[in-house]
Amino acid sequence: MLDFHSHTLDPSLMEQHYRLDYLICQGGFGAVYNGYKRDSKEEVVIKSVEKRIKGRNYLKEIHFLLRLKHYESIVKIKDHFITSEKIFLVFEKNHGMIDLFDYIVSEGALKEEVARKIFVQILNAIMLCTEEGILHGDIKEENVLIHRENLSVKLIDFGCSSHFAQGFYTYYEGTSVYAPPEWKLFRKYTASGLNVWSLGVLLYGMLNGHIPFEESDFKWELRWIFPLSKDVRNLLEKMLETNYKKRIDLQSVKAHEWLSKDI
Repeated sequence: MLDFHSHTLDPSLMEQHYRLDYLICQGGFGAVYNGYKRDSKEEVVIKSVEKRIKGRNYLKEIHFLLRLKHYESIVKIKDHFITSEKIFLVFEKNHGMIDLFDYIVSEGALKEEVARKIFVQILNAIMLCTEEGILHGDIKEENVLIHRENLSVKLIDFGCSSHFAQGFYTYYEGTSVYAPPEWKLFRKYTASGLNVWSLGVLLYGMLNGHIPFEESDFKWELRWIFPLSKDVRNLLEKMLETNYKKRIDLQSVKAHEWLSKDI
């Protein structure tokens, strides 16, 4: 594996070790491909990131992923290559897994016992990031992989991540509909406030089949589409508290009654 501090400016080095097979998805900052390692034929996922976007620290994603690579609930980085125009991140291929968004589209709104089994794993992954001093910064259904059979999860895409800090952040690179009210109203948020709000939006989406608030929604009124237990409604109300000073923290989420039920 390349040393984190090394900069490889020869794009052919990546091509010597790995081959891009087919495009999985494409976004504003780059693309994700299925590929394989040339010598072993091992199947991998390769993320290609454009370096032309100003104001982005491209090395931080590598740094954080290397720090988290020993955790089962975090996607594992296997290699990385840096050229003058792009950064290539090579990840393990997680067979049998799809992103949570596609899973919900396929299954519809999830039963509480299923949602709880999935959510507690996502919560634990975010808490591991916090313990390692990392703010994921873009918690959403598309950034969670789930195994169709055993419902194990992996947190992916640390492109919007940053160092976990106390006090307020005054920049936000994540997905707008998962941003907390304090960002939209005052252009500031705390790491804890963002984590809990985004997880609340995610949990609501799992239980209702769609997220609770639209892009232009500044009222943030919860609507209960399907019958839900009193406990999970209480948890969602506390997580999606619009006043960040009254919003519960991750430890309180983990200790909540709804999550203490048998999984």
